Amino acid sequence: MKLKLYPSDLAGFIKAPSSKSYTHRALICAALAPGKSVIKEPLLADDIFETIACLKKIGATFKIYPQEISVFGAALKTHDKITLEIKDSASTLRFLIPLLSCLTKEIEIKTTKRMWERINTSDLNGLRGLYFSYNKGILKITGKLKEGLLNLSLKFTSQWLSGLIFALPLLPKLSLQTDLPFSDLSYPDITLEVASKFGISFLKKTNSISYREGIYQATCYSIEGDYSAAANWLAASCFSEKLKVGNLEPGSMQADYKFFDYTKKLGIEFQFENGAYSFLSRKAQSAVLDLFFSPDLFPVLAALAATSGVEVRFAGLGKLKYKESNRVRMMVAGLKKLGIDIKEYQDEVVVKGEERLTGDAEIETANDHRIIMAYAILAAKVEKPFILKSFRGVSKSYPDFFEKYISLGGKVDFIDERNDG
Repeated sequence: MKLKLYPSDLAGFIKAPSSKSYTHRALICAALAPGKSVIKEPLLADDIFETIACLKKIGATFKIYPQEISVFGAALKTHDKITLEIKDSASTLRFLIPLLSCLTKEIEIKTTKRMWERINTSDLNGLRGLYFSYNKGILKITGKLKEGLLNLSLKFTSQWLSGLIFALPLLPKLSLQTDLPFSDLSYPDITLEVASKFGISFLKKTNSISYREGIYQATCYSIEGDYSAAANWLAASCFSEKLKVGNLEPGSMQADYKFFDYTKKLGIEFQFENGAYSFLSRKAQSAVLDLFFSPDLFPVLAALAATSGVEVRFAGLGKLKYKESNRVRMMVAGLKKLGIDIKEYQDEVVVKGEERLTGDAEIETANDHRIIMAYAILAAKVEKPFILKSFRGVSKSYPDFFEKYISLGGKVDFIDERNDG
């Protein structure tokens, strides 16, 4: 099914969805804590359900309600073999493999070739003692993590580091050293923060981390709003000044809180008032934006750059080849179809923005949730309607995105290809 987007101005109040990053982490910690934990205001989306399904395999149980999840922690034991299915959530896979390897000598995961392509990078060299193989849709991991010092590269992702942090209480002689200082790493800090709320303390230095003390303890944990998803509504408010975005924590640890730093460089100012963010002003200016530590913001920032009327250069985009799609290529190809002069270099993109976009095109999204949402907000700036060839991928992180979009005034048609022509 395709989606046709018409020029639309959005208006009203939108509550940002709950953080996917925090929900994953809280569920994992709760599953490791004996007794009952309650996760309040969790994100309920495809990636989260994959994490829940995997945690059930080690004995955790869950009761899912609209506004909370009750988690009954597992009595951890060793397994001859753990078998999982992880189709789309690389976070789930990277978070759980180090942990599950402490409980079994063999993990077998039914997954996709694209997932294997995403994780099969030099980062795996840091997981000393684990051995990976992929054949015909089955990923096998054997071996045990070697205790002592593990040297980790964070060139492609910090998610393996977070996965190892979860495992540290089970491997107290393990110490982790990274090739980047922790002061640059938002996501591992979120992992440490969540784990601390569940009773674990760590010894953190500039480039290393080790277990200090504690066991996982059941607790009640509330999830804050998601800046990665909210960035799309914040960007849309630059085109539709009557749009306000709430459920966001000012000063959040989330990497994509840096959205405000990047938009400031583009000459865009927001204000926070009465618990909500809204657009304040825009004086377009050329900028260079290095997104190495916030790569998920590239699609939405590229959309803003495309409507800026000035040249914007993006750097630090190497990680985007290993996301749900090659997001650089998806945005470059689509924005060209909408009339934008955009060029891709090795790990950089240069966008020459326009005041308006042409529209009247069919855009390939690879069903990538962040690509889909970024193009949706551009409907406010097109001369003619345009079509997304796939759009259901938003269920990965924001299942009711288009329901909210329509409620704010977005105009769409759902095109069933079986009846098209």
